[in-house]
Amino acid sequence: MNVKGTSNYLSHFFSSKQSKPKVVRISTPLANTPNLSPINSARKLHNSPSLSQSSLVNLYDDKNEKKDINDDQNSNLKNMNSYKEIVEKKNSKDNKPFLGSKAPSQTNFQKVEITNQLDNLQTLRSHIFKITDCVSTITTTNFSNIIIETNISHEMSSLYKKFKKFYDSASKYYGGLYEIMNQKAEDRKTNSLPIASLKANAFAFGDKWKEVIDIFKALEENGLTSLASYIALKFKSIHLTIISITTTNRRDTVHAEALLECGGKLRHLLLGINNSIQQLLLHTALHNLDPSLMNAYINDVKAFTRVYNEAHFREFPKSGCNSVDLAQFKSSVMSFFNDIIKGIRCAFDLKTQLNTIFTEVEEVQKSLQLTMKSLDLPQTIIRTVAKSKPKKKKEKQADTFEKIKHFVAGSENSIVVCSKVEEFIENMQWKLDLPLDDPNLDVWDRLKNLEESFFRKIELVQETEKDIAILKKNLTDQGKEMSNMIQEAQETNNRNKYIQKKLNERIDELNKMYEKALKEKQEAFATIEQKDKLIRELKESNCTKRNKEILDKVGRKMGELMNANEQNFEFHKDDEDIQNVEKMSVFVVEKRCQTCRAFLEMKKQSEEMLQNIIGVRKGETLIGAIERITKEVTSLRDIKAKLEQENESYADEIKKLKETLKKVLARSKLLQGRKIDHASADDISKLIEKALDDINDQHAKELAELEDKLRKEHNTMLRNISFEMDSLFHTDDYSSESPLKEIEKGQHDSPLITPRKIQDKSQKSKGIKDMISRKLKQVEKRLSQTESDLAFSNDLLKRVEKWMMKITHLSTNDLPIQDSLQMLMNAIEFRPNPLKSPLDKALKELGSIGSELLLMATRVDQFCERKTPNIPTSDPFQVLSYLSINFDSFINQVSNIKADNTSIIIENQTAEQSLRSICKVSARLLENEGMNFDEMNITQLAFQAQTFMDLISNPEDNKFFISIVDLNELTKKMRKTANIQSIVPFNYLPILTETFIRQNTTLAEAYKFEAPLATLFNSFDFKNSSYDPDSKDFSILREHIFQLHSIIVEMPESEMQQSLVHVLKYFVTISASLLSRIAFITHSASEPSSPSKPAEEPTRMFRTGFRKRFY
Repeated sequence: MNVKGTSNYLSHFFSSKQSKPKVVRISTPLANTPNLSPINSARKLHNSPSLSQSSLVNLYDDKNEKKDINDDQNSNLKNMNSYKEIVEKKNSKDNKPFLGSKAPSQTNFQKVEITNQLDNLQTLRSHIFKITDCVSTITTTNFSNIIIETNISHEMSSLYKKFKKFYDSASKYYGGLYEIMNQKAEDRKTNSLPIASLKANAFAFGDKWKEVIDIFKALEENGLTSLASYIALKFKSIHLTIISITTTNRRDTVHAEALLECGGKLRHLLLGINNSIQQLLLHTALHNLDPSLMNAYINDVKAFTRVYNEAHFREFPKSGCNSVDLAQFKSSVMSFFNDIIKGIRCAFDLKTQLNTIFTEVEEVQKSLQLTMKSLDLPQTIIRTVAKSKPKKKKEKQADTFEKIKHFVAGSENSIVVCSKVEEFIENMQWKLDLPLDDPNLDVWDRLKNLEESFFRKIELVQETEKDIAILKKNLTDQGKEMSNMIQEAQETNNRNKYIQKKLNERIDELNKMYEKALKEKQEAFATIEQKDKLIRELKESNCTKRNKEILDKVGRKMGELMNANEQNFEFHKDDEDIQNVEKMSVFVVEKRCQTCRAFLEMKKQSEEMLQNIIGVRKGETLIGAIERITKEVTSLRDIKAKLEQENESYADEIKKLKETLKKVLARSKLLQGRKIDHASADDISKLIEKALDDINDQHAKELAELEDKLRKEHNTMLRNISFEMDSLFHTDDYSSESPLKEIEKGQHDSPLITPRKIQDKSQKSKGIKDMISRKLKQVEKRLSQTESDLAFSNDLLKRVEKWMMKITHLSTNDLPIQDSLQMLMNAIEFRPNPLKSPLDKALKELGSIGSELLLMATRVDQFCERKTPNIPTSDPFQVLSYLSINFDSFINQVSNIKADNTSIIIENQTAEQSLRSICKVSARLLENEGMNFDEMNITQLAFQAQTFMDLISNPEDNKFFISIVDLNELTKKMRKTANIQSIVPFNYLPILTETFIRQNTTLAEAYKFEAPLATLFNSFDFKNSSYDPDSKDFSILREHIFQLHSIIVEMPESEMQQSLVHVLKYFVTISASLLSRIAFITHSASEPSSPSKPAEEPTRMFRTGFRKRFY
């Protein structure tokens, strides 16, 4: 099957515009045709002088054929047989071949055309890839219903598969055609190329391309509507969640009205935000969306998020929902808010993405049109076009003006009318700067060519206007983006100042707490001294033997009571615990039952465990400690959220800075193609220094000093933040326990704990701690020595008697102490146990403590993104153990966030220093020394660097640079005059400068001859008396001649053009010879009889050397 046919069936798939002309005229010789690479756009290929629309488009026309063509010519090349003729027509007027060069053959032209069509296929593939990338971006960010309905991802995948088949078939076809062109003329007649698969793949790709275009149009029309439905669904979910929390009461509560009021306010705010977003998306066209409004709507959603968080922690716990359900509700609502924000961003990004897609679609349309016209496929893929034969010269119509005769009144006027039409065509071609047609063509074909050229001019103007509009739009978007970046940087600076202010306030509070701890220690010393005084008074008291006996009886009676109440406890007289007054008091007060002792042991373990984890303050209950830790965890969560938000903003800024640095390096000829994705800050700085090649050592030293200074300031700030974070976990409340409490505990194993901050801040605190420890040891030693003292026992008995009287509400009425104690102990024995009610209350509180601790552990796991295991709330110690383990990972995660923040800040500072150096060197290069870059922030530096790079990379828009092409064009005539063949400015500019200086110097010296010559020749009166050598007039003429000789002698001949030097000398010599000859003739004719007086010499005299030379 051969490549033949006259129609282009696929044009309706690829273009809705007016068809392109069949012939594209060549404006430059083939030797100057640029090499089209795959990265050239279709528009560039279309405007290139290498037949971008191709002579393959059925240029074989009967009316243009002037020679006989063999019927057996290779049919694969018939569509390219007029290319050479077209080029020769153009070259006949403007582009004549160089002297000694051969005209290019038809085969070479056809090879160039095949190469261009292969490049066009590469360009088509690159545009298809760009469209695929844009569609992939849309499908990964847009979750609206229209993406699912259109199934755009699958359609694009199918389109790419069909395009790949078409691309492979076309490439194979052009490759085979190129091989045929390399064969001999005899072998070409027997070769042919099958195109059945090419036709099938082309039509399949065309159908699928039309379907994809329809999907893009549907996405443009209904994309915002679908996104509005998606966002409305998310708002509805949040609305239902708020109703479920505020209107469904889980228990009877007095806060029902407050909950309903809070829920109503939240729903009202939510409805307002939803209506504003729906109004924007449903009543605004996609091309009218203003990107500057995106941040306003997102900020409204974020503001409502903060209002919802405040209601969640203050009002929603009053609804009766447990903390786990509330946490799940909040997680769902936050997820909905994130989806809404993503939807808003996707709506505004859809405009840019679709504009990119449609721009690429236009480029694909043009490339496809060129390819299909080049192939010139038949109308169907089933029918085979019969082999066509070119008409012979004798078969052509005889009357050239037959087609236009019906336009004129009579056939005798045909020549006149056609002449006027041809004159009109030639005038239009001159005005439109078009090449003149072949005079052998008829008027009808020339009018057709003029029409096509005129339409092509209009299309080029329209394309240029479109490019200018796109450029203006890009510049406007870039300015808005830079304004947003500057505003975000200012907000970040304000936020950092606010955090610094809060940290300073926290430091002031810690200093106050430190002073308070020192004051409490002083009070502890005073208490210890009072205790020592009491011990001395007890030693000095006098105790009798009777008191010892009473004490023994009391001990035995107490032992009997303890033995009766507790089977596993024996109270012996010789037990050392009997001598401990404090423990005896405990036995009497609490009756030392088994349940009580277990409760006390549990309470002691709880206090010790909490003491090691959270630090129980003085006089603080477990519930209070848990509430305080809950608040601290909430505060830490908020801090983490802020740090994550700052981390994202810093990461975005660093990404933009890296993109800016890539653009800077890409515009540098020295470092084109260098990558900085994995390069360090020092490598980036070296690359920039190498690109600009104008940074000295002193400047590097200043940058290093500034970097050290900033690093020190940054490290100081980090230490303050780290100290503040440590203070959140290790408070100063350990020091609030007075030494008196440690003395009363007696058997407490752990020493007094001093905060780490006090140990680091003052060595004096350590000395105080040692002093308190020594005092405590002394007190314990003295107490052990005074246990057997009767005076203390007597006082104890009195206290016991008073306590028994208070408990039993009895009076001893001055009975002996033995009888009174016996009576009181009998009354206490039959009294109900007073610790049962506190024990039940304590067990209930332990259950509540377990639930609260489990909630705290759940929140910590949510913060750390872990799943909480099933832990029974009845065992708070197991929950405490799990919580203590989680706190370590929580602290490590916060430390990692701080480290990431530190690295981001360091990278930000490095990028800022690099940008500042770029701006300084660029300003020096552009001779703009009036800007102070040290006071600019990083956003302003990035914007200024972009501006400088635009000025440097666009020589047409600035006054400092000029491209080599423009410079060569400007100096073309000068180089031609100076006979310079080089086109390198560094080579020919010095030669041109030297030539210009020589010519200027020569002209300046020539102008010096103007006055003497004017005086010399203006005085010519052609009288014999004027040329008498003895006359005064001749002496004056002679002095003018000497003046001309003087100018010649003083001329800098080495700095002048030698040819003109010889001309000037020759001219002066001729003038002197002429005057000398005239004087000689005059003197010979007159010959006076007597010698006359010599002529009077003029005042101004010249050197005699000139006179000798003259004569």
